Amino acid sequence: MFGHEPQHTHRSPFVGPQTGNLKWKFDTGAVVYSSPAIGADGTIYVGTWGDYFYAMNPDGTLKWRCEGVTSAYSSPAIGADGTIYVGTFDNYLYAINPEGTVKWRYETAGSVYSNPAIGIDGIVYVGSDDSFFYAMNPDGTLKWRYKTGWSVNSSPAIAQDGTLYVGSEDGYLYAVSPDGTLKWKYEAHAPVVCSSPAIGGDGTTYVGSDYGDLYAVCADGTVKWSYEMGQVVSSPAIGADGTIYMGNCDHYLYAVNPNGAVRWTYETAGFIFSSPTIGGDGTVYLGSSHYVYALNPNGTLKWRYSAGSSVHSSPSIGADGTLYVGSDDGYLYAFAD
Repeated sequence: MFGHEPQHTHRSPFVGPQTGNLKWKFDTGAVVYSSPAIGADGTIYVGTWGDYFYAMNPDGTLKWRCEGVTSAYSSPAIGADGTIYVGTFDNYLYAINPEGTVKWRYETAGSVYSNPAIGIDGIVYVGSDDSFFYAMNPDGTLKWRYKTGWSVNSSPAIAQDGTLYVGSEDGYLYAVSPDGTLKWKYEAHAPVVCSSPAIGGDGTTYVGSDYGDLYAVCADGTVKWSYEMGQVVSSPAIGADGTIYMGNCDHYLYAVNPNGAVRWTYETAGFIFSSPTIGGDGTVYLGSSHYVYALNPNGTLKWRYSAGSSVHSSPSIGADGTLYVGSDDGYLYAFAD
């Protein structure tokens, strides 16, 4: 799922490519904002801004495409039984069988830009532009929904105790219990629109706001620290040593220590909408402008690759070390040494 696991650390156990060697690319025919999800058998699932949802074999050949799952800005999540969940611009949360047929769909009252997250009990959590945060049973029935003050385009993160953290355009970070009741909400003084929370090993939740702050919020809802860095639309990633990596509209990737002090910054070629992914060796992968970047843990460039258009998609790393990422040029790219 988006962020690799329910806590959204964006940290993979797999070591990604050390060079920008292109293994293959596949033309979907439409913009790929969606970040790829990788199944247990290596199948790569990705949505597009067109009329199809795609399943790709690891060798770059098409496994299947599902028609009607249109304009999937959302990134897919894969359930324990192989069901793929993805949201769409036309207000639906889809559940797709592993063979490519629609299992069910649930209509909200707004576009579903939020990336679904799946609890250990199989409950699917997702936000909608209609201001509600939804909990869906695996059979497609509604378990509960929680109303915020505005659109919920942020993607939920799930703590070890089951608490759900999600941002809203009303400017609050919400902590919601698994039964749908509010534990607390923290006012970020700006919309938390695109940035999705990430949860550290000590229970601290990190999230960015549209007006430029990175917040570290304790499990009880009190703020630990905040750092002003300019408009944030990327979601934070958390390294094995606790370093928080966050992209920004000022073109910089920030590496921030757990105490809130900046460790280093790296200037990219443009806005950073792509959320960083951290490989098993600490390499940080992200997109900016029309480039895919690989940065060393010390903030130096390892490699970069020029795609055909902007890279808003966030990278994913397969068990064999292949890095997958989408681009606005309509291609899904695969990199491997």
